[in-house]
Amino acid sequence: MKKDNKLIVLKSLIIAVFLMLGNTVLAQHPLLGPNELHVYAFPHQLQVTIGKQANDEGRTCYKWRGYFGENGIEERIGSKQVFDLPSYMSSAGSSYEFELTVIGEQYYQQTVELHIVEEITFQVQPKKGCFSGNEIPVKEDFEITTNPPGYENLVSIDYDQCHQYEDGMYLVFFKLVVSGVILDSHTVFVRNTGIEMSHNSTTYSVEQAGNLISGVYKVASFVSNGFNYVTGTVTGTQILWDPPTIYGGWTITEGYDCCDKTMRQRRLDVNELGGKAGFHVNLRNPIPVYGFYFGLRGWFELELGLRNLHVNLYRTCSPFDEYLEGGFHGAVNLSVGVFIEDFTGGALLSATGSLGSKFSFDDLKTIVTGSNAYTDGKLRVELYAQCEFVLLSWVKQKYQTPKKLFDIPLRFDLPFYD
Repeated sequence: MKKDNKLIVLKSLIIAVFLMLGNTVLAQHPLLGPNELHVYAFPHQLQVTIGKQANDEGRTCYKWRGYFGENGIEERIGSKQVFDLPSYMSSAGSSYEFELTVIGEQYYQQTVELHIVEEITFQVQPKKGCFSGNEIPVKEDFEITTNPPGYENLVSIDYDQCHQYEDGMYLVFFKLVVSGVILDSHTVFVRNTGIEMSHNSTTYSVEQAGNLISGVYKVASFVSNGFNYVTGTVTGTQILWDPPTIYGGWTITEGYDCCDKTMRQRRLDVNELGGKAGFHVNLRNPIPVYGFYFGLRGWFELELGLRNLHVNLYRTCSPFDEYLEGGFHGAVNLSVGVFIEDFTGGALLSATGSLGSKFSFDDLKTIVTGSNAYTDGKLRVELYAQCEFVLLSWVKQKYQTPKKLFDIPLRFDLPFYD
């Protein structure tokens, strides 16, 4: 083999190797992306643009082969081509291929398809009709069909025309655009569950119920005082009721949760809600003995309440049917004592012992899963005791034990049966 022929063969092998390597590398980084491989034009449109300007124009050769003119298939050089639409491309529904070959440090081929369209319409339906909180609806959240089919990629959301309404409804504006012309558009309403839940709350207070209880208590006290006068005079026994009090309120929030579909939701929130009541008992001899009364006294008070309570009354998107979070608290006070009084009611001698306790369930969580429920939380108990001695109404001595605090973790399961 002659030396010149050997050089030609060697150069050809080197070029072939580089072309194969370049084809392998650049196939991963083509000039045109998936959305640029399909171009749409109207019949009798003046100009069409395919491809785009490349950064290495001049160092790399971009060669096109396709229907650029009235003479049929032509070849042109350049990464971006702007040409007059040939007159024979006037039939809507037809397509034409343009083949791009890239030769240089890299080598690959791409095919751009030009579609001639005249009228395209579309329909759009939300897949679940809602989204949550601060999310923004995206195209993938909707079912889009076009007529004729196959043009779904031309439909987009125009976020500049989307609107949020105070009632929780969000308007999504869709448009189908070809060569800068909107062929069809639709608006779709979906529900923003985060906005809905923040705009539909009603707060209730127990103040009116407290007024009713106060009125009932006054009537009951009038009857009780008459009874105590009779029993106190005859038997020396009196039961005195303390005025009951209730406090707090609750909020009901109506809204929706966004799961695989829109689900109605109702939530109960209690910052604080409770009440307390108590009574005193006096037992003494009805007739003084040597001018003195001897007897026993007792006092009992109970307080119960809820705080930081949150309950989902309807099913949510979680796998749980119901969910309760929060806690409740209470207090029990009991005192018992003996006394000796003179006929004026002055204390000659008295001794009283008191026991007090406060309890609360903190971080209480209860989850109901259909046939079972479990509760996690912490029971906190506070105990104290106190003794008080009085002599001749003016000598008083009081003793109180340090308060004892106990934290007891709780976890228990409760099966339900239909």
